[in-house]
Amino acid sequence: MKDGIFKKRLIYFILVNQFLILLLIIVLYLLGGFDQPEFFDLLSIDLPVSLVYLTLCFIFIKNNRYLPNVGFVDQTAVYAIYAVIGICFFGIALITILKAFYNLVGMEMLKMLLCGIKSFAGIYVAITISKLLNNGKSDELSA
Repeated sequence: MKDGIFKKRLIYFILVNQFLILLLIIVLYLLGGFDQPEFFDLLSIDLPVSLVYLTLCFIFIKNNRYLPNVGFVDQTAVYAIYAVIGICFFGIALITILKAFYNLVGMEMLKMLLCGIKSFAGIYVAITISKLLNNGKSDELSA
C-alpha cells in the first residue's frame, strides 16, 4: 500500500472508531442500558480521550491535505496496526454492551476496563503510529 494512502486511511479509521464508541454509549443510554449517572461517568471517561484523538487527526488532515503517494508501507505492519486498533474498539464495544444489556460487568469494572483499554490504545497510537506518520524522522520516541 502506498504511504500517503495508508496514512489517510489510518487517520479516518481512528476517527470512525472514536465516533462509533461515542455513538454506542449514547445509543445504549437511549435504549435504557445505562441510567443517567452511569451515562455521565462513561462520557466523562470517553469524551476527553476521544477529543484528543479527534484533535490530533484533524491537525494531521489539515497539515497533510496534499500528501504525496510516494514509497510503500509494509503490508504486515499495516495489518498489525489495523488489528490492534480494531481489537481495542471491539473490546470497548463488547464490555459496554455486556454492562448495558446483561449487567455481567459492574460499573466500576467497566470504568477500569475502559480506562485500561483506552490507555493502551493511546500509548500504541502515540508511539507506533506517530513514527509512521512522521516517516521515522523523530528519534525521541525510539527506545
